[in-house]
Amino acid sequence: GDVKEEDVDSFNFPFYSPCKEEITAIIEKEGSFEIKRLEVFEVGGDEVKIGFKDIGMDQLIMQKSIYGAKALRAVTEPLLSTHFGDAIMDKLFSRFATIFADHLANPPIGRKSSMTNRVNIVISLTKK
Repeated sequence: GDVKEEDVDSFNFPFYSPCKEEITAIIEKEGSFEIKRLEVFEVGGDEVKIGFKDIGMDQLIMQKSIYGAKALRAVTEPLLSTHFGDAIMDKLFSRFATIFADHLANPPIGRKSSMTNRVNIVISLTKK
């Protein structure tokens, strides 16, 4: 294929989503900063519909999947292209958009929607 098997086997993308309490504990333990404000909020699937009021569900799903692929690409492309090379990036994120669109169009059993929510954490710190 487009990628060498040994490159896939040697790739490590550590990802961890801490909770609010873990973030607070780490900042307090480190001791250099004071937390002025720490807010956690969910961004749901419905807010994206605001810009797409007059389109059908299929087109909404495709737009959301493209948006999701672009957002993921903005964060992960530097790490991925360093390890795998630039040549596969367009194909990789295009494929991701297709897979994500399928996920959005076919929610898991027991769920009404795959329009997934995301959690954002905003922190305001001051140096001690």
